[in-house]
Order: sequence, then structure tokens, then C-alpha cells
Amino acid sequence: MTDRKIDLVYLWVDGNDKKWRALKNHWQKIESGQSTLDDEGTCEARWRDNDEFRYAMRSAAKFAPWINHIYIVTCMGQKPKWLNTKNKKISIIDHSEIMPTDALPNFNATAIENCIINIPGLSEYFIYGNDDTFFGRPLTPDYFFDKDGNPIVRYHFHKKHGRQSMYTEMLYRMGLLSETLFGHPHPNWGPNHNIEPYRKSTIRDLLKHPVLDLYYQITIHNKFRNEFDLHRWIFTLYDLAKNPRKAFRVHNPKKSSRLIYNFIHRINGDFKNAAVYSTNAKKSNIMKWRPALFCINDTENTTDADRADNKEFLETMFPEKCEYEK
Repeated sequence: MTDRKIDLVYLWVDGNDKKWRALKNHWQKIESGQSTLDDEGTCEARWRDNDEFRYAMRSAAKFAPWINHIYIVTCMGQKPKWLNTKNKKISIIDHSEIMPTDALPNFNATAIENCIINIPGLSEYFIYGNDDTFFGRPLTPDYFFDKDGNPIVRYHFHKKHGRQSMYTEMLYRMGLLSETLFGHPHPNWGPNHNIEPYRKSTIRDLLKHPVLDLYYQITIHNKFRNEFDLHRWIFTLYDLAKNPRKAFRVHNPKKSSRLIYNFIHRINGDFKNAAVYSTNAKKSNIMKWRPALFCINDTENTTDADRADNKEFLETMFPEKCEYEK
């Protein structure tokens, strides 16, 4: 894959911006009057900026310098105050550039993700991450794509079906949809919740399917997250159905069985299956295991003390300014 251009796409929003917040609250009030909004889809963690993105960019600069271009998808002219927009490897993409007018404004990350392929100039091969996902050590393009350009899938298991959250419900529905469309059922599998690979042409072709197109049209017009949204996991399930040998199960290095499993990969110099996904900065796990990727997720359960701890930890992990900063 070294001869192919690979772009990196992030979604980012400044949830502290007063104009943006007023608009979001306005539409949230309207939507609440027309339907039942799930608290999970409107909690503050969806839009809170804890400055993680600065460190996500530092991690990309440090551990993935081969990235061709970085697209930051945002809205209302927002951009991180620390971002070096003069860097030719960076482009700020407004929602209006990739979403239809009648879908705007939009506060639904799932809907916006479905429109990433509309980014002008986006390469055929790209990886996508949230602003709280990080490169944990030096990686090469073949971590994400095989020699033929196929995305390498990393997944984990959810608990057996039963409504645990809106998010897991979406993933379960995508598993059933995969069984219907691709003959490949994985209702209890979920994405690694980390930086993940995609091919633009694959997504474009899939969205021509009448069932997926209908899902897509409904989703991009949902201003807030909905359990019936078309989640990007369906595109990965297609990749998995087409190329099942390029799938790796991901484990968090916590329980003893996972420690043993991951230790085998570590001593073999692979460790592809290790990741850390947490609401708190698990310093010991990340520092000890040096996973390829990790995510420090902000949820409705994250406390101010957690956020302060995370900030301190990320500054320890990535203390040096990078080319993407002023």
C-alpha cells in the first residue's frame, strides 16, 4: 500500500461556540416536539471539546507521517484555534460542502460520516477517526490496507442483543442488514471504535443499492443520532463479507485471558489486535502495552476529574508541538 495515497478524515466541532450552541439548542427543541430524542444522542459528550484533538493530530504527525492529506470536517466556519491552517496537508471542510442543503444544520455524527465520501479531492483510500482516537506507536499503511488495497477489519464483540444503548442497537441492526444484503451475519460484532480504513468507491457503490440508499437518505436528514440510522459499520461488514481473512478481533488488555492473548501477539512483534478504549485514561495499560491505536472516550459518565486526568496524560504522551499547530 505504500504506493497509494491515503488520506485521514476527522470530524470536529467546538461545542463551546455560542452561535453553534444556540443553533443546536433551537433544533433540539424543535426535534423534541416532533419525536422522542434519546438522551444518548443529545448528551453534552457528543460535542464537548476537551482539547483531545490537538493530541490526536500530534499522534498522527508522530506515528503516521505517510498520511497524504488531512481533512477536518466541521461547520459554521469553526476551526481549532491552535490549528496551522497554512499547512498544505490540511483542509477544513464545512458540512455544507458535503451534505445537501435540506439536511443542514446537522448535529448527527452518524449522518455526517455517511457524507465523508463527498469531500472534494478525497483519495480513494482513506482512514477515519474521531477527535478522541490516537495513534499509539509507529504504523505503516499496511496496518490498514492489504497489498491489494482491501481494508483490514478490526472488530470486537458486544454482549448478546438486548437494548443496551442506542449505539449498540444501531450496530445490531447493521448486523441484521448485513445478513440480508450480503449473507454474512454479525449481529454481535462491533467496530473497534478507533481509526478505521475505507475505500471511497466501495461506499459509493454500496449506496447505489436501493435499500441502503433509502437508509442513507433518511439518516442524513436526521439532525440528531437515531437508532435507525445507517451506521458506517455496514460498509465494514461488506468488506468483512468480501474478505473475511482480513479480520482481526480486538481486545482491551485488561483481563488475564486478554493479557495472555495479547502477549502472544506482542512477543511475535505483531500486536495488531490490541487497543484501548476507555472513558478514563488508563495510563498503565497504554504506557505498558503501547497499542497501535487507542481511544479515550468522553461520555455522559465522564467526570471533570477524568477529563483533567486525561488532559495531563495526553500531554505526557504527546508533549511536543507538531507541524499541524501554529
